[in-house]
Amino acid sequence: MAGGTVFLWAIYPILDGSVKQNSLPFRAWYPYDTTVSPFYETTYVYQIVSVAFIASTGITVDTLITALSEFIGAQCDILCDNIKNFYVEQQFSVGLLMKLK
Repeated sequence: MAGGTVFLWAIYPILDGSVKQNSLPFRAWYPYDTTVSPFYETTYVYQIVSVAFIASTGITVDTLITALSEFIGAQCDILCDNIKNFYVEQQFSVGLLMKLK
């Protein structure tokens, strides 16, 4: 969804026809004239690359949090299993030692 959104933001000025007036996808103030040919194209590409980077950063952070939650859940399950089996092993060992004496 993020990729589709970035793509549509990138081509919206082209589809809208506002690219003929040198309109950028996002309004911003720049210390230079963005209607001049090399500055317009550079700024257009800069805005699209920036938005794509922000979108991919959001996706990777969400993925990282999900993966960490799964990892923590699996570690808790392993800990619970170890605690249950530790008690049984201790009880069995004490019973076995009592029989040997």
